Amino acid sequence: MSVSFPELTYTSRRERLVRESMFWGSLDRLVRNPQGLLGLVILGLLVGAAIFAPLLTWHEPNIQNASARFMPPSLEHPFGTDELRRDLYSRTLFGLRVSLALSLTSVTIGSTIGIMFGFFAGYVGGWVDAVMMRLIDALLAFPGLLSALAIVTILGPSIRNVAIAIAFFSVPSFARLSRAQMLAERNKDYVASAQALGAGPVRIVFRHIAPNAIAPLLTQVALFIASAVSVSAALSFLGLGERAPDASLGGLINTAKSNLQKAWWYPTFPGLALALLLLSLNLLADAVNDAINPFARRRA
Repeated sequence: MSVSFPELTYTSRRERLVRESMFWGSLDRLVRNPQGLLGLVILGLLVGAAIFAPLLTWHEPNIQNASARFMPPSLEHPFGTDELRRDLYSRTLFGLRVSLALSLTSVTIGSTIGIMFGFFAGYVGGWVDAVMMRLIDALLAFPGLLSALAIVTILGPSIRNVAIAIAFFSVPSFARLSRAQMLAERNKDYVASAQALGAGPVRIVFRHIAPNAIAPLLTQVALFIASAVSVSAALSFLGLGERAPDASLGGLINTAKSNLQKAWWYPTFPGLALALLLLSLNLLADAVNDAINPFARRRA
């Protein structure tokens, strides 16, 4: 009688991480997705250009050159110059830095507040949940851009107030989504097991429920960063964001609209930077959703 043994195969550490870890598995799916890889590459280049703007530019963004009014793109001024003889290449990179920093900061603050709010309401339930969600519903009744416009108008035009406005209108969406995730997870067996073992509410929420509820929230973060970029550019276009002479992408496009016939390059390069930033964020949001959904379905 012959005895057969199962074939033994070597599994690398990377393969085990991809198979067993939601984070590493999702990251592996993300970089294997052409759409996700393209979004990461474009966003990485833009973020790198914004971070290292002082090293990548050879003109100060606010310094005027007496002989360089409306100069077309050249080796000395790759994006040309504006009506005040300032280098548009450096102003675009520094404006990109402002847009990225503003969007990341405001969405981080707004999403954190909204997720904490939704988790608390969903876990406690009862009249507390009802009251908190009615407040969120009232905030959702106001369109995001109009809410941001009203807040900046009341507080005054500045980058700080734009960040406050974007964070404010980010809270309701994250609160609703995180509450829905909490309601879907809080009655599952693993939560009951943790309660039976004596785990407290904070440990249950952040150690057990949050890792299983975080998948759609990550997609929402990527989408809201793109929305924050659009809103900050719109407010800057209306003159409610970065104050002159400092540059912002929306402000550059706003100033360029009266000089379209004189300098085609004036709105083109800031607009292209804004378009690429929005494209990369939307590509990345779709790819993140595709990468984490298999794990969400497996854990459901």
